[in-house]
Amino acid sequence: MPAPPLPPPAPKAEFITAIGAALDEARGFAAGKIGNSEKHWMYQPLARERTKGSLRERAYALMLGRSSESSAGIFPRDADFYARFNDFYIEQVQKLDFLGLFGTWNEPELAAHYHLKPLPMHYQDQEPDRSIPDDPSRCYLPLFAGKRLLFVSPFAALMKERANEEMFEAVWAKTGKRWFHPAEIETLRVPYGWSREVQAEYGTSIDLFDALAAEMETKRFEVALIGAGGLGIPLAAKAKALGKVALSLGGHLQVLFGLLGERWRADPEWQRDYITEAWIDPPEEYRSAEAHSGDYGSYW
Repeated sequence: MPAPPLPPPAPKAEFITAIGAALDEARGFAAGKIGNSEKHWMYQPLARERTKGSLRERAYALMLGRSSESSAGIFPRDADFYARFNDFYIEQVQKLDFLGLFGTWNEPELAAHYHLKPLPMHYQDQEPDRSIPDDPSRCYLPLFAGKRLLFVSPFAALMKERANEEMFEAVWAKTGKRWFHPAEIETLRVPYGWSREVQAEYGTSIDLFDALAAEMETKRFEVALIGAGGLGIPLAAKAKALGKVALSLGGHLQVLFGLLGERWRADPEWQRDYITEAWIDPPEEYRSAEAHSGDYGSYW
């Protein structure tokens, strides 16, 4: 029997209004999206049921390990751990206010299986607006004027260096987007989960999450902007529990500050409509030495 259809996606204006209300009331709020890697591990219970004892069971396990570790930084590559991680992950997803979806065939089935609580919306509407010309009424960034921000990302320190009026407006010169004047910026560096050194230090992605969550508690911020692979939604849920507003943006956090990756460098639309001379490639120290990591180099 097919899964019931998802409710209509929440409009972008509703999302922006909800962020503003949370800031005005100084209460927690969180949003994030589930891409292919996230849906792979979320699909585990259904896949086990449907592939048990077949060649497809082994093929699914191989695909799950490759996409979870190489694309999303979730480790170790172990079937029992991925089942445990999925239980942890679903708990975090249920804490979100809005969930960004891509319109894939398996989203209604996953929503029904887990009885997902967050309001569904188009994932693009969670990203900072890129209208040409810029339309501030379609973007939530102006709501962050005078707020203390926390960048949660492997690129956090580099983004902070570039988070100023002159650089931001040079990055977005083709759209006319203006700087949104946050009060302060703090950073929380997320290590690469596919790194063998990181895996040896932390053991599992849940242990890495615990360490990052403890460090987050020491930071002074009102809004967390997060690009942290498979830990993005759990860290957004943690920030919400601290009474903060949190958006898990994935790679679209780095492009907000003009940090290129192959995903955008190779896209003719981005080259034509957005990329200027102010955009840069991440310096060598921010790149991963592991082969096939970082969604096959998409982020540098």
